[in-house]
Amino acid sequence: MAWNEPGGGQRDPWGRGTGGGKGPDLEAWLKRLRQRLGNFRGGGAGGVGTIIVALLLAWLLFDSWAVINASQVGVVTRFGAYDRTLPPGFHFVLPRPFENVRKVDMTSVRSVSD
Repeated sequence: MAWNEPGGGQRDPWGRGTGGGKGPDLEAWLKRLRQRLGNFRGGGAGGVGTIIVALLLAWLLFDSWAVINASQVGVVTRFGAYDRTLPPGFHFVLPRPFENVRKVDMTSVRSVSD
C-alpha cells in the first residue's frame, strides 16, 4: 500500500506533515538547553553537584572496563594484592584506584642463561 495515495494529498508515514514545513526549531532547543544548564553559570549548589556527578560518571565510564587480547591474560590486583586472572575478552573491573589490570603476554618465551 503506497503512502502517498492519490486524492489524499501527500501523507508522510512518519507523521511529519506534507513537507515544505519548518525544520526543527534550533533556537527553541538552544533556549531550553541554556535554561537547563543555567545552574552551571549561577554557581549554586545544583551546578556544583551536577558537575561532580558528571565527572564521576565519566570516570566510571572510561575506567571500568578492560579489553584483553587473545594472546594475553589480565592479572587484576585490588589495592595492590592479587585478586583474579581475566581470560581474553571484554571485562568489567572497578575503576583504577580500587583495581588495576596488568596485561601479560602469554605467547612470548623468556629464558635466562647463566
